[in-house]
Amino acid sequence: MGIVSFFESLPSALYGIIIGSLLTIIGVVLTNASNTKRLRLQHEHEQKLANKARDLNLRRDVYMQAMEAISAGLVAVGRFSELDVSSDALMRSYTDLSPKIGKVTIVGKNETIKAMATFNQELTGTFLRLSAKRENFKALHHHADELEQQIEMAKQEQATLKEKLHGEWGNNHNEAALEKCRKQLAFVEQKLSDLKSEHDSVWEQLLPLQMALVKDCLAEVARLDQLLVPLVGMMRSELELPFNQSYYAEILRSGHEKQKEYLEAFFQNFDDKMTDESDQGIPAP
Repeated sequence: MGIVSFFESLPSALYGIIIGSLLTIIGVVLTNASNTKRLRLQHEHEQKLANKARDLNLRRDVYMQAMEAISAGLVAVGRFSELDVSSDALMRSYTDLSPKIGKVTIVGKNETIKAMATFNQELTGTFLRLSAKRENFKALHHHADELEQQIEMAKQEQATLKEKLHGEWGNNHNEAALEKCRKQLAFVEQKLSDLKSEHDSVWEQLLPLQMALVKDCLAEVARLDQLLVPLVGMMRSELELPFNQSYYAEILRSGHEKQKEYLEAFFQNFDDKMTDESDQGIPAP
């Protein structure tokens, strides 16, 4: 008996049961397939979210470390006018952190990597420019220190010669010895006068140079801060954080303008004080 004959021999009521069972089976299969597809899509979505969260966390850690190094570099630029701090000590905080900037090339987008490289080049150029100015000032300052030492030695020699002329030594020597001592004293006094004049001349050069170095440091920091704005914007964009570049740039510009005003007021007060001391006959430091 064939399949067709078999189905023809079945009661008509059984057809409904068979068809209903088939529809149920088909429904279960379709439901399971749909659930499987939905679970797969949900798993893929959760995997994407986990990968994205891991990527954002990695970027955040790298960018935070890079900004720490950049901040140390900006602080070092601002302190280049602090001549009582050695150049090595001045740069140590930045050089210790600078390798963290290189990590940006691993996680950053091309635009961010380029902006970071541009900023880093400008920062290095700033270090070189300020280092040259700082060394010129330090050389002149060292010359002033040497003159002060020579002045002190000349004063001691002057005091010794005066003591000889007016003390027991002067009473026990003939006129020729006394005349020789007087000539030595005159030579030392002339030398002392020349040293003081040269020292005053050096200090007249030092004060403007130091003021100019302070201004240059602040100007360089202000310039670098503006270059930093687009870099910060790119980093925050990659981290999906809102950022208003123009607003941030204006905050930095306004802050540096205030610093410039305060600095100009300080220098003006300093100049007025030096003028008053000069009018009163108070010697330069």
